[in-house]
Amino acid sequence: MDPIPSSVEIERRLLEFLRRLAAEGSTGIGAAKSVAWVFSEDCVFYAQALRIRVPLAADNARVAERLLQSDAARRIGVEVRAFGTIGECVYCTLYVPESLEDARSHAIGGLKLAVPTQAVPLGLAESAILWRLMRFFGKPSTMLHVVMTPMHVARVLAGSCERAGDPD
Repeated sequence: MDPIPSSVEIERRLLEFLRRLAAEGSTGIGAAKSVAWVFSEDCVFYAQALRIRVPLAADNARVAERLLQSDAARRIGVEVRAFGTIGECVYCTLYVPESLEDARSHAIGGLKLAVPTQAVPLGLAESAILWRLMRFFGKPSTMLHVVMTPMHVARVLAGSCERAGDPD
């Protein structure tokens, strides 16, 4: 398995991949110029759309980089999931499998760029009051497995995922 590149290199590859797919008409996600990393605490399903709190947490990019360079990502692999665009920004999350079986079930072996045929309907929650209402009345974003849960992120960063080749 090739080493997992830095988040900067992954963003470059993803944006190029999106440009090619958009030119072919293979995805409903448009070409973008920037990437925003999203985690479950940043979004909620409300009124038939995934609503994203903005501004996003300042350390999301740092958390994404830590996940990409985690022991589990280096051993098992990682999936970068683009799920929609607003303007010229593509919203993405990461999925780091917790075991080899989990990786196999998601067809992950190294770096996998995942772009759906149809974009997830997105909306922004730009005020704190609106965000609180959406969180109260909406459904957790993890229901459709679009983003990793905080517990999953913590387990990956703590190194408590299955070790490749270790006995059960």
